[in-house]
Amino acid sequence: IYAYDADKEHLSAAPVQVGLRVAPPEPWSQRLPISPIVAATLQSEKVEQYITDQHPLFAGSRFCRDEGTRCCVAARLRSGGRTVGAIFLNYRAPHQLGDDELSAFRLVADQLAVAVRNEQLRQQSEQRAATLSALHTAAQALLLLPSREQALKAIVRSAVELIHERDGDNYWSVLSLHTDGRLLSVAASDEEIQQQLQARFPHGVDLAASPIGIVGRAFRERRTRNIFDVRRHPDYIEALTSVTAQLAVPIATEHEVLGVLSIEHSGTRAFTEDAEEALETLARYAAIVIGTAERGERPQSEARGPW
Repeated sequence: IYAYDADKEHLSAAPVQVGLRVAPPEPWSQRLPISPIVAATLQSEKVEQYITDQHPLFAGSRFCRDEGTRCCVAARLRSGGRTVGAIFLNYRAPHQLGDDELSAFRLVADQLAVAVRNEQLRQQSEQRAATLSALHTAAQALLLLPSREQALKAIVRSAVELIHERDGDNYWSVLSLHTDGRLLSVAASDEEIQQQLQARFPHGVDLAASPIGIVGRAFRERRTRNIFDVRRHPDYIEALTSVTAQLAVPIATEHEVLGVLSIEHSGTRAFTEDAEEALETLARYAAIVIGTAERGERPQSEARGPW
């Protein structure tokens, strides 16, 4: 059984894998590659039966190679109008399901779809609660930092902690500030990444040039940019080869845009609407902290207000 998050195109193993010779991946967590047979099943409206050694979808399949699968029955899991996964019943000997068996298999698939969707919703609810808690903690911590440099580093760390889910090691955050028509990277959640960016853009990104990058576009249009695959976007300027998805949020006061808070990931479609809302909230706090630091003040009642 596989669980599938259509919003992020994220495939993971569900907790039940029976009869395998090779240990299954950790449930719900590890992002799995979507093989041709899984991709076809996620799109199919029917229960399909396959003789694996006679079908091109199974060419190079781990289940054929490691598990000795000869025949396979596959069905999409769908609940509430959403595709939420796929189920595969594999045989190590030739086998053809009859009509009654296919009906029973379809019934099991429908029940599993509801269970998988309920678990996804539960995890989303827990993630939202954790995000709100992390936002509160980050906002309170920012008020107590004595220096601008410490505040900038805390902001990028908080961005990763907010968006961090199951594969958090693949997330990193960068904060860029506007100065003299350029966006200059001033803090990153990873020191090595900060050094790479400074080497790639020693004078920052020129907002009068073209392309201006995803960060430049978010700054210029003063709106969030959630790019599923930057490699296909005309604004993208390659700085880090491992970037695929990028979420860039302007750091703005009522009167001006101070900079951009960006978080990036190595996979496609990494950021949901919940992630956008969380980063936008953090960016509002960042604007208060950065703006008051530039005026030589301490953020107090204005920042505490929403809490």
